[in-house]
Amino acid sequence: MFAQLREFNRFHPIIRFLLFGTMIMRAARSMSMPFLAIYLYRQTGLSSDLIGIIIGLGFLASTIGGIFGGTLSDKIGRKKVMLIALFIWSLVFLLFGCVKHPVLFIILNIINGLCNSFFEPVSKALMSDLSDTSERFRIFSLRYLAINIGAAVGPLAGTYLGLVASSTPFLITGTVYFCYALALTLMLRSIVMQQRGEYKEPFRLRIAWDTIKEDVPLRFYVLGGIIWMFGYSQMDSTLIQYLNHEFVEGVKIFSVLITVNAVTVIILQMPITKCFENRNPLFNIAVGNTLFMFGNIGFAFSDGLFSFILSMIVFTLGEILSFPAMNVLLDELAPTSMRGMYYGIQNFYNIGQFLGPWLGGLILGLYGGATLFLIVSFSTLIVLYIYWRGRQKYLASGKHREKHLVV
Repeated sequence: MFAQLREFNRFHPIIRFLLFGTMIMRAARSMSMPFLAIYLYRQTGLSSDLIGIIIGLGFLASTIGGIFGGTLSDKIGRKKVMLIALFIWSLVFLLFGCVKHPVLFIILNIINGLCNSFFEPVSKALMSDLSDTSERFRIFSLRYLAINIGAAVGPLAGTYLGLVASSTPFLITGTVYFCYALALTLMLRSIVMQQRGEYKEPFRLRIAWDTIKEDVPLRFYVLGGIIWMFGYSQMDSTLIQYLNHEFVEGVKIFSVLITVNAVTVIILQMPITKCFENRNPLFNIAVGNTLFMFGNIGFAFSDGLFSFILSMIVFTLGEILSFPAMNVLLDELAPTSMRGMYYGIQNFYNIGQFLGPWLGGLILGLYGGATLFLIVSFSTLIVLYIYWRGRQKYLASGKHREKHLVV
């Protein structure tokens, strides 16, 4: 822990503030969004597949918005894009706690996805702008750690304070986001930022499309990310519905599992990072996907709290290895002057999170949870093959040698 604090203090003040804000924002968000499926059911009475579509539309909007926001930030700067997204995002959460009609939930969740897609890629690009290449793996690891510290607090607070399926968590989240947006505004005003590698071409979304067509390894990584996020999204949407339908204390079990997920990351992420940071990122993805697969098999056959906790620990170990490794592979591809665009293109992964809740809810309703999680476990093998192909294309292109010379 002390070593982590020393590393934290060496970073640029804005990076430190963004990492701290990531933790606070995720804590507030975890009080509300993991329970959105239950909240929608109790407010609207919609079926599982329709609720999955509403949740998935937010991820679909995030896919489109990520390219727009990332490219725009390369052109006009990170600061403007992040702050506008944050203030609108805070309003969206406040309105979540006030509306009742399904159409309004659809509109709000679409805007929620857009705000997420503008803020998250741009904040990661800004962290890269303000850091050296050698620091980025550690920064992304600490960012992932901050996300999970926040996620450890939110679900249990929402559940055991009796706030689940009420409007209160959304009102709290909106208030926290608004306060952080104000604080970040003051922080950015007090520190002069020199954004490096600003993109010089006119702002056109076609540039992003042309980049995807020309960068073959990027296409493989995007496809692999889509399928991976299809599987991962089941934890955020379908797992809680499965537990709520099949187990008496399903919502409480889910809250415990979310906290186990976060606490496992908090305890093991840094030690595992030290063990694997010098490994080939593809090797890390291979190990991570194998653990991810066994975790989902565990979900399929668990019959009580203990077995679900054990499965979640294995699932989380796969998460710890896979997420940073996927970011490292993307960072290898991204030219300095187009970093925002590449992080925006990464939001194409959210197609998997759009399809995941809908298809997951459909499979859950037709065939049950065991079949669903076995399908997800099989999909991880496909992801591994796709990432392997993408990595081979990248090495064959010689771009890794060119980038090292530039850096």
